[in-house]
Amino acid sequence: MDADGCDYTCLQAPIGGPKTSSIWSVSTSPSSWRCSPYSKSPCALTQPKQIYAKDFERGDWTYDSSLPCYGTMGVEGGIAKAIAQMDKLHALLSEKHIGLSVSVYPWPQQLLYDKEESRQVTIWREWCDKRCKRFLNHFPFLFAYKREHPDFLRRLFFWGDLHYNSLGNEIIARDLIAQYSR
Repeated sequence: MDADGCDYTCLQAPIGGPKTSSIWSVSTSPSSWRCSPYSKSPCALTQPKQIYAKDFERGDWTYDSSLPCYGTMGVEGGIAKAIAQMDKLHALLSEKHIGLSVSVYPWPQQLLYDKEESRQVTIWREWCDKRCKRFLNHFPFLFAYKREHPDFLRRLFFWGDLHYNSLGNEIIARDLIAQYSR
């Protein structure tokens, strides 16, 4: 149990999830808190200290471009690859006369350590400028929620996870409907 009252015990199980016959090992060692999201251990996914750390390698690309987890291509190469994939999607949809809308929302690290006008927002807003039917930006809405609710992590996310819980999904859906209706 940590000072904030959270249990940061790491349950380690084989990739693919626990099996009924599996033996789970419990680790409270701080060294296990630094599991890479690409490691064979799901430890990082059960560690709020790791998941919500400023240097969690998958979540901090918007404010730290020196990350080793993107391999030789680096963060800039990862962004270029994502844009190239979106270009392919746009071309396919255009051929079929289907409009494309892009929606962006922050991960926990971005709400904790980044700014509302995040690199993610800038990249996709600029990309959408001449391609998208709509660009839906949920950063302002969620940053406002954060300012009003100091416990926003526990309210919006499954604790110790990057994914929004039912309330998080509900408020994003409400914001999406409001933006789409304008």
